[in-house]
Amino acid sequence: MALALLTVLPAWLIIELCFWPHPQGASEMLARLGAGPYTTASAYCRTRYGWFALACGAQLALWLALASPLVSRAFEAAVARFSPVARAAAIALACTALARSLSLTFGFASGHLLDRAYGLTRQSTWAWLTEQLLEHALAASVTVAAAAAVIWAAGRFGRGWWLVSTAVLSAGTLALVAAQPLLIDPLFDRYIPLQGTPGSERLMELARRAGFDPARLSVALVSHRTTKGNAFVNGLGPTERIALWDTFLEASRADEAELVLAHELGHWRAGHVALGTALALVGLALAMMLFSALFPVPTPRDVPAILLTVFILRVACLPVENAVSRAIEAQADFLSLRYTNRAEAFIRAEEQLARQNLSDPDPPPLAVWLLFTHPPTSERIAMAQRFARAGSR
Repeated sequence: MALALLTVLPAWLIIELCFWPHPQGASEMLARLGAGPYTTASAYCRTRYGWFALACGAQLALWLALASPLVSRAFEAAVARFSPVARAAAIALACTALARSLSLTFGFASGHLLDRAYGLTRQSTWAWLTEQLLEHALAASVTVAAAAAVIWAAGRFGRGWWLVSTAVLSAGTLALVAAQPLLIDPLFDRYIPLQGTPGSERLMELARRAGFDPARLSVALVSHRTTKGNAFVNGLGPTERIALWDTFLEASRADEAELVLAHELGHWRAGHVALGTALALVGLALAMMLFSALFPVPTPRDVPAILLTVFILRVACLPVENAVSRAIEAQADFLSLRYTNRAEAFIRAEEQLARQNLSDPDPPPLAVWLLFTHPPTSERIAMAQRFARAGSR
């Protein structure tokens, strides 16, 4: 059964994601982007989909092996002299190191090498590897701490471990979300205030009209490592901020930059960061309830099986998470149009980002359902066109 799953799942994903036919006849995105950019973006994205499918199969195979009784017993025997909490941390560290190494290998091919082939990265291999090692180390430390917390709670509270673990992990999640702009993001990129940068006056005035403090607008200096464009809002409460990538600001017109900022202001006004965090906490509680049924009183030997279950849940929940994300992004798009009333600038901004990031112009339905955190570019443009028609009546 496991062998069939490992064979069929990646093959099915590759067929559905990589070989889904493009629209028959004229494509609106083909007309908007031009034949060259359209073909390049399609080839880039279809290649990434293939690597995603292979990585899923490889990760599942690894986690099944690590969670097997033979390997689990070997892990526990190797750390038998430690306390239960230390054994759980050591086993989680070993499993996570192996899984992260595999992820790093696939990331090198599907991320660094592919982006270099398509001119999307400016990083050297060493710079990319250094950044990825730091990112994986931070993620692994969270996993190890969570595993240790679960086994500590099981030893202290028995079958009530999941309630205590949910409270501890929820507090940790809130702390990480709040601390990200202050402690985590600066580890990877340098941020400067938007004020004083070219064209900042119009953007700061837009933020003031929306009720957002312009002092919390920043520019992420990422042009040393990528040619892609982006913007985001993160943090909670007093740490909340909006950041625009310098690559996007350099490549866009003033009204296009205003639309992207308005999109992020829409996220802020609608409280999407807080909403996303709350939904994540609900998901965490539901997952812990499931774990309490599968592992009534977990022991260090159960750690690989718990991590396997986490991996399966993460993949299984991707469609739900991304559907919620697309709905949130669509709301932010609508709010950006309400703030600015510039549908044409919105459409040009979307076209600019699609060219700059090589976004899939006509993605396969499965890719949208499984992988897309934002609506496809064609859907976002169609929404702006409907907005413009409604406003002209």
